[in-house]
Amino acid sequence: MVAKKVLIIDDEATVKQAMKKALKNEGYDLLFANDGEEGLKIVKKTPPDLIFLDLRMPVMDGLEFLKKLKVKYEDPYFIVVITGHGDDKDIAKCYDLGITNFLRKPLSMTEICALAKRCLEGKKIEAELKNYRDNLEKVVAQQTKKIQDQLQFLETLINANPAPIYFKDTNLKITGCNNAFADWVNIPKDQLMGRKFENLFSKSVAKKEREKDLALLKSGGTQSYNSRLQFNDDSHKDVCYCKALFKMNGKKTAGIVGTIFDITDREEAMRKLDDKSKSLNQANMSLRILIKQLSDAQEERVGNFPNLKELVLPSKDQLNNILSSPTERAYIDNIMLNLNRVTSTFAKKLSQMNLGLSPKEIQVADLIRIGLSNKESALQMNVTKSTIEFHRDNLRRKLNLKHEKKNLRAYLMALDASMSKD
Repeated sequence: MVAKKVLIIDDEATVKQAMKKALKNEGYDLLFANDGEEGLKIVKKTPPDLIFLDLRMPVMDGLEFLKKLKVKYEDPYFIVVITGHGDDKDIAKCYDLGITNFLRKPLSMTEICALAKRCLEGKKIEAELKNYRDNLEKVVAQQTKKIQDQLQFLETLINANPAPIYFKDTNLKITGCNNAFADWVNIPKDQLMGRKFENLFSKSVAKKEREKDLALLKSGGTQSYNSRLQFNDDSHKDVCYCKALFKMNGKKTAGIVGTIFDITDREEAMRKLDDKSKSLNQANMSLRILIKQLSDAQEERVGNFPNLKELVLPSKDQLNNILSSPTERAYIDNIMLNLNRVTSTFAKKLSQMNLGLSPKEIQVADLIRIGLSNKESALQMNVTKSTIEFHRDNLRRKLNLKHEKKNLRAYLMALDASMSKD
């Protein structure tokens, strides 16, 4: 163990001898100086743990020594000033220069030893406290940095959430929110702090939300419900609320955290789907009427078919008003196409002409007459295009048009017109 260094600055040999005698058995490393100037050199070269300083000395007295040394609290040594009677003014100056320990003449061996031990022990305790304080400050700084990092992470996490999130205290004032919430209400985040929903939404909405919040604060747990928010500018959104209480120190309720999911698009889609469903129900009713009319028409004579068109066309117009998509309209057009074929007497008269035409050829001839292409005819009959071309070739041969430069459709339309006159 390194011995503590004790520096004695005094020009009187009797004082130095008394100090040496009192401290020789304490295990200290004793250093001596005859004046303040010599003492300063020793302090700079070999910093002591304790200094005994006399005020009355030649060359540089004790007060001048203290002024030069500029005593500070964190210095690694204590200074004990040796004073005589009548030095009260000097003692006051010593206090101003940072000295708090004094030893009065005549010197007491016991007092010297006790004072040395107390000062050295005090400096040791001060060093330990400083070290503890420095370490504590370091630990606090580390923990503070850790908490700040955690808060920064949580803030980043919350701001990264696209759903609006807000925090309210128990007075229902907004104490925090993420960027999505600020964007959603179109108000800067710093201007939202301390506001209530009464400042953001219509009175009816704010009243409902206040009732919901108070119920949650009373009952605890969580809340989840749909609502329609109307803003102060009369715009509105359909939303889904998810709320929960958060506590301070895990015990006392500190407020409400809420997440708002914008379901405006979903609700609008649901409304459109509902409207579409109603329109389809109306369309189904009109189609049932149309099918019933067609079914009834099949039981009538061919001559009554013109009446069928008069009955069906109003339903067709009604369906066109209800159904908007190209696919739906294509179905109606297909129904009307087949209706024209049903109401036409062309196929029946053509079959009675004894031209040797097969049923398929008569069907193809009817489709050609009304203007369908080979591809369209193939779709109507659910056959290939080459099959339609085969039947067309047979029709030209059986109608004696094989080597004639006549248009098949034009010929069939003229034939239909001549049969209608008959």
